[in-house]
Amino acid sequence: GRYKKLRHLIQFGDFYRLKSPFNSNQAAWNFVSKDKKEVLVMNFNIMSQAQPIFTKTKLYGLDPDLDYCDESTGQIYGGDELMEAGYYDSVMKRDFTSEVKYLIAL
Repeated sequence: GRYKKLRHLIQFGDFYRLKSPFNSNQAAWNFVSKDKKEVLVMNFNIMSQAQPIFTKTKLYGLDPDLDYCDESTGQIYGGDELMEAGYYDSVMKRDFTSEVKYLIAL
């Protein structure tokens, strides 16, 4: 189901490492389609924390002039906003948790 829908992004999209697990408690990367209309973001939290701090993820490789809709929430972001300011990460309350976002240009 979902993997088949996203396979073309993972296989043929441009890959960007966003956060290194060697520098922080998180890892993140995104894949962008060649036409910049689809984005797949994967965020990973290594260890949960009793007092988590709010963190942001900034994306790379998007079209700054397009608006992108988060398929799961309906939230709309500007491409420039996602690359320059980013979005707040969800607070993950367990060790080794992940979150996947699929964004599509409007």
